[in-house]
Parts: sequence; structure tokens; C-alpha cells
Amino acid sequence: MSGKKLIVHPGTHKTGTSSIQDYLFHTRDEAEHTYLNSGIPNSSMWINQAFEPGKSPQVRDHARNKLQEAIEKSNTDIDIISAESISKLNRENTLELYNFFKPYYSKIVVHIFFRPMKSRMESAFQERQKQSFRPLNEKYNFSYAIRLNILDDVFESQNVFAHKYDKSLFPNGDVVRYFMDKAELPWRDADVPSSNFSLSKEAIQLLYIYRKFHRDFKPEDKTLLSELRQLKGEKLHFHSELYRELLISGEHAVQRFEDRAGFSIEEDITAYDTNALRNEEDILRVSPSTIDWLMEKLALSQSEHNIQCDDLQSIADAVGRLKGEPSPTQLGSFFKKIVGKLKI
Repeated sequence: MSGKKLIVHPGTHKTGTSSIQDYLFHTRDEAEHTYLNSGIPNSSMWINQAFEPGKSPQVRDHARNKLQEAIEKSNTDIDIISAESISKLNRENTLELYNFFKPYYSKIVVHIFFRPMKSRMESAFQERQKQSFRPLNEKYNFSYAIRLNILDDVFESQNVFAHKYDKSLFPNGDVVRYFMDKAELPWRDADVPSSNFSLSKEAIQLLYIYRKFHRDFKPEDKTLLSELRQLKGEKLHFHSELYRELLISGEHAVQRFEDRAGFSIEEDITAYDTNALRNEEDILRVSPSTIDWLMEKLALSQSEHNIQCDDLQSIADAVGRLKGEPSPTQLGSFFKKIVGKLKI
């Protein structure tokens, strides 16, 4: 066993994970530590292939061999690995991961962030819509206590550091700077591209309607999301009643987690109830000003395309055109021209 140290960052949803990974990846050449990676910032697929159950022996062995090569290539005293998939492994596979790394390091520590549940739920809803259609009434499990218990059992609690995701606690609101401080790593300013962004409530409404008719992600959806990002408006919030309806939590689970983590994840769940979403009707209720923005973006006049606020299909078609999709009307005209030419 060497005198090396491994820092494990099991990224959790909507806690600045992408920002941390982007920083570690793009500053790796100048750093005094080694950021273990497979050529991209996020090692989730790597970890999945190496430790998630159900993978073929060939896939698993290849991934583990690549991990071993990266570790043996490192010439620094500290290595770091970051992957959301680590936080999703069960107890058995987490132990398998630990036993894989143990021969190479004399010390292994874990730094993991947890976000207050309501704001996590709201952010997760937005991120899910970016990838595929997910209904507003989809449930959310409070599994923080279970996750922390697994990490404590495998890595030992004195090596597991739980942090609250709260921008007011971070230097200049920067979670990356906070992570580097807590991991006792030197910080250097760097112009790192961000791979994450938020949409306004109005933009999420349009995206939700679009996803009802176009459920799966396509590469050109990146253009659509970039266009929707320009629609300014309110921040999306769930009504406190909707939050209570969607949250699945075991008895005393929150208290057990807070006792172990050493901080509260409570928040004022009624703070934004006035303009918050109560049900799907609310998210489908698009304002005339949002429709005006959409028509202006597509350079349409009322006479050219009269989109009604309650015509979900027309709204979805118009949103699709933000990424260059022709509308059904345009397609109809195109095929009529083709048929006309064939008759000549």
C-alpha cells in the first residue's frame, strides 16, 4: 500500500457536481493532484461499467483495467475521482469499489453534498425534462439517510464528510471553491466552461408541453434548450402541497440524516406558494406573453400562425421549430408541391 490519498466525490443530483467535475478536468494539467478520468469530466459511465451489477465480464474487466492504468500512471500524492454513479451503487457494489481502490491508497476519504429536498426536487424536475418527458406527479424518494449509511459502513464514518449544498455557505456562492477548500486542495482561478444551466418557469412550461408530444431526447434538442434559455422569467417552484404529495420518506428518515450529517436540510416550503405550481394544469397554463415571445422568436405574425394558449399541439409544434423542425403545415405544403410535380 502506498502513502497516497484518494478523494472520492460521489456527485449527487443538483449540487454543483458538473461544475466541480468541469473544474477538476479542465485544470488537471496544472494541478498538484491527479484527476482520474477516461477523457471526459464525468466518470459515471466508467464507474458503472466497472462496478454496477449486470455488466458483462468483458465490459467490467476493461473498465477496471483502465482505472488501474490511470491510478498507476498517477505521480502525485493525491488522486480524485468524481462520478454521480458512485452515489447510486448499492452496499455490495460500493464495498466492491472500495476494495478495488484500497490496495493503491493508504487513505480514502469521501466528500458528498446534499441539497434541501424541495429545491432538489424542483431542480431535478427541470433536468429530467431536458432529457425526456417526466410527468409532474412523479414521486421523489428521500434516500439521503440510506446513502450516508452505506458510505459510513464501507468507508467508515470518520472518512465520510457530508456537506450542505447552500450557496450562502460558499465563498462568493461558489461550490467549486468550497469543495476545494474542504478537500484541502489548492485553489486557482480558471475560466472553465459551464455544462449546466437553468431555465425560467416559462421556458420549462414550453419544454414540458413539447415533451408531451416529443418524449425522447435527440441531439438537436441542444439547440432547442439553448433557445429556451433566452426566455427570461420567474424561477420554477412547487407548491408546498404538491411537494408533500410527491415526497416519499420513511419515518424519522430526515431526523436520522440530520443527526448524522450535522446540519439541517429544512427550508421554508411555503415561501413561494403564491406563484408556485400546484398541479399539471398550472404548468400547462401558458401566458399570452410567453406565446408572444415564441411567435416573435419564430418571426411569426398572428395572421401567419395563430397559436392559442390552450392549444398544446400547436404550442409543441412551434417549440419544435426553435430547433429548425418544420411545422405540420409546412410539411403539408411541401408534400403538396411534390405531389403536384409528380402529376405533371
